[in-house]
Amino acid sequence: SFFSTDYVPIIPHIFMYWLGISCFEYLKLHSLELLETCPSGQLTFLGRHSLIIYLIHQPILLVLMERLRHSI
Repeated sequence: SFFSTDYVPIIPHIFMYWLGISCFEYLKLHSLELLETCPSGQLTFLGRHSLIIYLIHQPILLVLMERLRHSI
């Protein structure tokens, strides 16, 4: 028989997705002016450079975790 360790049941998790969609629709309708006036300089920088930030922080975390593993 088939056995998988990455099985995720749909019933408890589908509500999380529905909640996220509902929250997005609510914010899109009611809080558009809030999103437009939000100071977003840092968030804009992170969004525009997310790939390079991801590629840089991954090796750093791997080195830190390896050093932590050897120190224990």
